[in-house]
Amino acid sequence: MIENFKNILVLAPHTDDGELGAGGTIAKLIESGSKGTYAAFSTAAEAVPEGVPSNILKEEVAKATSALGIPNERLIIFDCKSLLFFLISPSYHSFQAYPTI
Repeated sequence: MIENFKNILVLAPHTDDGELGAGGTIAKLIESGSKGTYAAFSTAAEAVPEGVPSNILKEEVAKATSALGIPNERLIIFDCKSLLFFLISPSYHSFQAYPTI
């Protein structure tokens, strides 16, 4: 039955969500001949610590999706801001995370 899927689209809120949540399924589908496209909506670049290259999360998702069999030309990365950073308290020292509804 898995061989019936010819194209798959992975929609990931952040760059690591798709492979962490469904990496095994993605790999199995690609191995069975499906063509995969991966779209990540946020790199959460705001969360990258100082001293770490700002593009590290883009590099990591490119390596991870390539390992799953998704070529770089089928990797789409949007730079949407992470919801958490819209909810930072004015002092920027304490975070208040609110559940998404």
